[in-house]
Amino acid sequence: METESSDETQKTDVTPETAADASNGGQGAGNSSHSGQWPPAPGEGHHLRRHSLRTHGCEPHHEGRTLADLAAHYESHEKLMCERLIIYVLLMITAGMMGAYTYNCRGGVFCNAQTANVVLMAIRLGNGEWANGFYYLIPMLAYILGGFVSEILPTPVKKAHFLRWDTYLILFEIIVLFVIGWIPLAESTSWTTRIVQIMINFIASMQYNTFRKADGVPMATTFCTNHCRMIGVGLADAIRNRDKKRLKEVGVHVLMIVGFLLAGIVMTLFDFMEEKAIWVACIPLLIAFVVLAYADLGPEKGRLYVVPIGH
Repeated sequence: METESSDETQKTDVTPETAADASNGGQGAGNSSHSGQWPPAPGEGHHLRRHSLRTHGCEPHHEGRTLADLAAHYESHEKLMCERLIIYVLLMITAGMMGAYTYNCRGGVFCNAQTANVVLMAIRLGNGEWANGFYYLIPMLAYILGGFVSEILPTPVKKAHFLRWDTYLILFEIIVLFVIGWIPLAESTSWTTRIVQIMINFIASMQYNTFRKADGVPMATTFCTNHCRMIGVGLADAIRNRDKKRLKEVGVHVLMIVGFLLAGIVMTLFDFMEEKAIWVACIPLLIAFVVLAYADLGPEKGRLYVVPIGH
């Protein structure tokens, strides 16, 4: 079973720097003679200077919206607590702990993404190991189901007007990890080990799909591949455009990787707890839950209907 940081990265989108830029047909966002239509005519879009709040393909509801609409949306949006960097760092720490836990204690695998599952499935099938090969469909389907559920549930949850979906999800993760801590360790090929792997696949998928942008910066909270890519992209943009804001974004991605790394080290130090070592990962989740629940029930109670940037 699996899984290493996947290469599930997103495409780069463009938005105008300000609403005024948008009303000028995008001219204020670059040096082009862009015609002003959206989407831009073939050959024109690449002239637009990329906005610091790049969507990177994370915002499917942008279709049919004008540049002015998008710019006004970005400018008027007041960040929610679930979009704050501190929450994303806590989630990344949890992911680092889950990765180290499944590798050290649950079969020598990484369950935070799915690329390695596909590779291992191909290898097993190529060697004629049909049963072992088709097994990988199960964790892959668990990951798919996690993405599906995290898209379907937010709407009914929002109608309850109590807590945000993001907050409920973190509570659910705490419960799942607590339950995992009671499942005894076993051989890597045993079904108890595989069930644990599948459970972590499921919650990792939901977390990855739910938390998409921290302070306007596109994020992945369960693996490091995209952060490594964005460090390279950010440095290139900073050098090419002399944009110090991009260097700040680079620092954010470095912080996420460092958090993941340190979390893995901490989890390894707690190996003596065996199956219950995963309870250490509940600590950052519990902190995030308290912070988000306080915001939902207090300062942001009247904003439960607001959709985070990136969704």
